[in-house]
Amino acid sequence: MTIEERPATYAAVGGRFPNPVVYRIATASSYVKATLYREDGTQLSELKASTREGIATLDVSSFLRAQMQLTIPAGTELVEPAEGSSVAYYCTFEDAEGTVLDDSVNVRFAVAAALPVGTSDYSGYTI
Repeated sequence: MTIEERPATYAAVGGRFPNPVVYRIATASSYVKATLYREDGTQLSELKASTREGIATLDVSSFLRAQMQLTIPAGTELVEPAEGSSVAYYCTFEDAEGTVLDDSVNVRFAVAAALPVGTSDYSGYTI
């Protein structure tokens, strides 16, 4: 089991229009289960995806979006990160045979923002 694709380091999870935050896992197994954690090790959620042609595609954006305050206060005096506007997270993966893949060394950041379709890397706009 290997990670073929992981989200950008900073990825928008959507405002009114969701942006996918996708992991693609290559495996010979029939499914992959992902466990989503905050950077501090607190478990956020679990999800499972079937494998198609050796790849399981897991979109974690809805689970991350649920952890955020999506109405961000706007001020005119000072630009600063808003409380609840981002989540630092990582995933672990387990396939049907019990093989575990820990991706905790690759912490990612979900940002409460919406970008045009196909543009999910928010790193150029972060403070």
